[in-house]
Amino acid sequence: MKKKSSELFYANSAKINMGDFEQLSPFYSLKITFDNQGEDVDLDTEYEKMRESVDTLLRMNIDNVKNAKKAKEIGNFRFYDKDGKKYISVTSVLNPIPKTPEEEARLKPYGDRGTILHRHFSSYITDAVLTPITVAEEDNCAEVGGFLGYEFWFKDDPNYDFRSSEITLYNDEHEYAGRCDADGFYGKEPALYDLKSGSLNNDGIEKAFLQLAAYNACYTEPRDLLIILPIGPKAKKAPLITRGADIKKYFEMFLAKRKSFKVKYGC
Repeated sequence: MKKKSSELFYANSAKINMGDFEQLSPFYSLKITFDNQGEDVDLDTEYEKMRESVDTLLRMNIDNVKNAKKAKEIGNFRFYDKDGKKYISVTSVLNPIPKTPEEEARLKPYGDRGTILHRHFSSYITDAVLTPITVAEEDNCAEVGGFLGYEFWFKDDPNYDFRSSEITLYNDEHEYAGRCDADGFYGKEPALYDLKSGSLNNDGIEKAFLQLAAYNACYTEPRDLLIILPIGPKAKKAPLITRGADIKKYFEMFLAKRKSFKVKYGC
């Protein structure tokens, strides 16, 4: 006697408007065949399970596409172009919540001061001469206290051997990119450097090492040391250094954040 069998099929699709007369049409389907073999199968229940599974996948696809579109439209998120492909920036991965326009305006003077200090640091590496802060730069940052107390305390220490600055790095495997402040050596060990002009609490230190670990993973031959150089008025004039297993730990933490960003924004 031929065994009875049952087949269930469910499919669903959607239209996503991407703008510029472009649409995406994600489609999901599922088919299940049951060989009853004398056992009763509640087909209504099984069909509902299929429907829920397919509809959940479709909703996730729609959300990811829309969030990816939103991520590209939000000015807070930065992308680097390489060979026609967009790579999300390391700083965007580490700061996945977009800032409000009011918050952007409040933080801008502090960002301007950091940009100026980083420019002087890059110039120092390139020319081996530290140029003084100009009157125009002081005036530009007067509302946040200018540059009083900021110091490149490491400039005369022979342990610091900076070789290049503002290095743009790409990670093809995990599709992210960023710009590292400097690389070179600390003593005889290859190192990556991150200049920090802002205040550094424990969260800030962790984020800086996550950033450096992400950059380090872009190298064919990763550096042995990751070094934070705090130059703020209240900062201790000493490097913060990590190496070995800690570098691996920080990179794994970054990858978890990278995965979370991709799930949320689809990019």
